[in-house]
Amino acid sequence: MTKDGLRARIWTVLRARRVARFPFPIEDRIPNFSRAERAAARAAELPEWKAARRLKMNPDAAQRPLRAMPVLARLRERRERRRR
Repeated sequence: MTKDGLRARIWTVLRARRVARFPFPIEDRIPNFSRAERAAARAAELPEWKAARRLKMNPDAAQRPLRAMPVLARLRERRERRRR
């Protein structure tokens, strides 16, 4: 399957399952979807995520929870250090 074919398939599944979220239309972009927060939490458990020294993310709405995770983790670390 080609990259474009996979994208079209994902867009079709998101529409069929009615899980796509604003902004619409979902085609030709990284679509936002319900449970994006859960997907971000799962991604953060991957060994690649944990070992990463740099992260590249897009401004798409679906990646908003993922973008917040390293910032929030860093704030928690700083808070913990101050308590010691």
